[in-house]
Amino acid sequence: MSMRNFYIYAVATAIIIGSKYCLFALKSTVQVKGGIGPISMVLYHAGALVSGLVYPFVVRTIGIRRFLLLGDFVCTIFIIGSLYTGWQSVFTTTLFLGLVDSSFWAGAFSLAASFPTDSESTSTKDGERKVSRFLTIITLGQGLANLLPEAVLRNSVDDLTALNETDFMQCAARDCSMKYEYKSSASIFGRLTPTRLSYNILIGIFTALAACGMFIHYFVIPRDQSSVFEEGQHLMEDNVDNNRSRATLQTGKFRDVLSKSFTAMRGVFANSMNIFLLPSGLWLGMFLGFVWSTFSRSYVACTLGVRSVGPMIAIFDFMSCLTCFIIAWRHEFISVWQLSIVGSLLDSVGLALALTWMPTFATLYMPYVIALLLGVSHAVARTILFTIPVVYYSDKDSAFSMYALSSNSGCIISQVMSIGACAFWGIYLLMASSLLCTILLLVGHFKMHKSR
Repeated sequence: MSMRNFYIYAVATAIIIGSKYCLFALKSTVQVKGGIGPISMVLYHAGALVSGLVYPFVVRTIGIRRFLLLGDFVCTIFIIGSLYTGWQSVFTTTLFLGLVDSSFWAGAFSLAASFPTDSESTSTKDGERKVSRFLTIITLGQGLANLLPEAVLRNSVDDLTALNETDFMQCAARDCSMKYEYKSSASIFGRLTPTRLSYNILIGIFTALAACGMFIHYFVIPRDQSSVFEEGQHLMEDNVDNNRSRATLQTGKFRDVLSKSFTAMRGVFANSMNIFLLPSGLWLGMFLGFVWSTFSRSYVACTLGVRSVGPMIAIFDFMSCLTCFIIAWRHEFISVWQLSIVGSLLDSVGLALALTWMPTFATLYMPYVIALLLGVSHAVARTILFTIPVVYYSDKDSAFSMYALSSNSGCIISQVMSIGACAFWGIYLLMASSLLCTILLLVGHFKMHKSR
């Protein structure tokens, strides 16, 4: 199988993930009233925790191809469900999407690392190279998807220049969503809320994109060579007279897969290196939760309007994509511990700027600067997160699953804080945890290097 199919697979995945995360960035803004958007994101990440736990078993049972296609289908349903803004629809579709979350990260990246090509190379470096390229394409897709809100969405109040600077007093680090006056006449909701027609058009475009990505996946993803589902199908097709024996064989297969899956997970969770490596996944989750909720609402929509959320996240994603490309290009000369030091320094600069910025009409360019800095931090943290399972663990499926658990736990922390705490508390937590993660990662790296 050629590398062309690998790139087609990556582009299709980028289309789906880009549509999904663009809506995520809008949720805490468009559905801020009553906290529906942030609460639904907490439910999503709670479902993702369950998804991460059962991922190795599901993949061994039905195969990674079927699981990825199931995730694509549920994502399409989630996008369609976003047309309905009532809490029942929002909570249900978001929770279901969380339950198949590991197909987008653990599954997609695990397949990317081992995607069959004409090359005979199966080394760790080859897997790292594929993951870096896949990550670059995914990030580019997210950036392109986030350009759509600027072209489609329209604020319910467009003339932002008529506002007084006092309207910015609750924006940026001083934003406290629990202090909002949830009245339709409140001036802040004119900046946070799009018109219904423009929002419906955006949902229609994202639905078409997700369906297209799922269609491409169906033809490009290689068929699973072995899974309990496939073996069960073969048993059903065999001319076996004794149905009871056939059922016993299938039950035994499921038990065997279940035992192997949990044994592999237990082995990965028992790895002594986890104490040094896992906090990096937790931090990335907290960081992404901050970008999708606090940054998109408090720094962008609150000052520039909801239509600017997409382009701002696109700037964030494009900068992340460019950084991923540079890292992938120079990957042989950059190690995980070097990346961790650079990432920690960049985190400090970007978050310190977000903490100290006081919004005024003369400084409305600052969200763009912050987005650029956060984009670089995102790329570095993402590369570290998706490289660690390839480098430090033998069972990649279980390792990716464990890191999906840690990152989703971090997202839950950030989303909960965005509901019940002011923005500056989340920034303080991110700055402290970034420093701690870097120290632990360095200690873990040199401990592993010394043991070898």
